[in-house]
This record gives sequence, C-alpha cells and structure tokens, in this order.
Amino acid sequence: MRLVLASLAAMLVAAPIAEAATPTAEAARYKRCRGIVDAGPTGSDPADVKGLRARNISCRRARRVARRWLGPDKTIADDGSVRFVGWLCRDEIGEVNGVDRTKVRCKKRGGRRVRFYLG
Repeated sequence: MRLVLASLAAMLVAAPIAEAATPTAEAARYKRCRGIVDAGPTGSDPADVKGLRARNISCRRARRVARRWLGPDKTIADDGSVRFVGWLCRDEIGEVNGVDRTKVRCKKRGGRRVRFYLG
C-alpha cells in the first residue's frame, strides 16, 4: 500500500513538471498583440508588423519595441543583432504561412520577450 501511495505521489509531482517543459506551455506564456499597419520605410514590402507576441510586457510596449527595431536609432553589432535601450533583437528570414518573411525576436532582462514578423 505504501508503495502504491509513494508512486502515485511521484506521478502527481512529475506531471506538472513535464507539462511545463513542453513547447506549447512555452508558447502559452506569450500573449497575442495587435500588429502595426504600415510601420514605415523598412526595405521590406509591405512594412506591416504582424504576429506580434509579448511575454512579461504589455502589448503597448511590445508595439513600441517593434517600432524602435524599425527605427534609425539602433546599434547593429558584428553578429547582426540589434541593440537599443537594453533590448537585444535578432532577425532571420524564415517561412511564415508559405512566404519568406523577416522574423524578429527581442529580449530584455526580467524575462521580457517580443516576437513579430514583417509582412
């Protein structure tokens, strides 16, 4: 009886830990935010910010981060990453809905994250 109770307790403890490590749990922490229509001259046409996601940050601030990434006052490092006001952003060309788009991921201390793509 003790063995059954011990193994049941171990299963109850292990289940939430295994569930938290899944990719869907990681994605669930991001909230969907409204994008930005015609974000300005970017060299990418159309220049709309879509698929905007935010974690540990408000949607309003996430849109502000996307606008700053598009703006002229940023520092581009040797590895291609972009830095501004404590944010580190990396971009890559990837497929979104069957079309190649510029995907951007930004992070800042405190677990703050912003993701979006142009298109």
